[in-house]
Amino acid sequence: MKRFKDKVAIVVESTKGVGYSIAERLGKEGASVVISSSEKMYKKIDTIVMNASVDPYVDCASKSHEESLIEKFSRINFKALTLLLKDAAPHLWEGSSVALLSSIEGNQPKASVSIYDVTKIVLIGLTEALASEISPKVRINSVVSGIKETHFADSITKDATTMAFMDANTLEKIGNPINIASVTAFLASTDASNFAGETVMVAGGIHSNM
Repeated sequence: MKRFKDKVAIVVESTKGVGYSIAERLGKEGASVVISSSEKMYKKIDTIVMNASVDPYVDCASKSHEESLIEKFSRINFKALTLLLKDAAPHLWEGSSVALLSSIEGNQPKASVSIYDVTKIVLIGLTEALASEISPKVRINSVVSGIKETHFADSITKDATTMAFMDANTLEKIGNPINIASVTAFLASTDASNFAGETVMVAGGIHSNM
């Protein structure tokens, strides 16, 4: 199936993990994929996938973190998105789509990762706010993922957090980047033409136990 034949997709942070799987999926379906390190410019952009994020382990109330670290979280997890959309706006057209990658942490904030959680909450809210601004010309939706098998998540897939997650997970398993790529590709395609401002959770059923 070539849902993205002759279409251009920008996938931020696409050299590994979830971003790589998304870029690979869109490419297999016919898209010309612009990876995050590419400087190639296109006059028309069909899809933008915002996947950038940084290590979550910083506690908002901790005295050990520096202000520069908070700024880093804000810059990468939130500010970069708004700047990218600003630069891309002239190249988006009627029917373009944007997908924001958020996290289950945005729905279930926790201690020790509170700054990270706040940035993910912002992305979910931004999805709804931007939908009212840029739709119907451009559709924007977000994908909320649970714990998955990636290098980024290694620090939390090997501790007690994982066991607690598994207990609350209906499917009793950890996800993988391919799961996220499939849903993201759907939201970016015309198959999701009636989706705007939506947040789709891909977390193994954990939401049903919230």
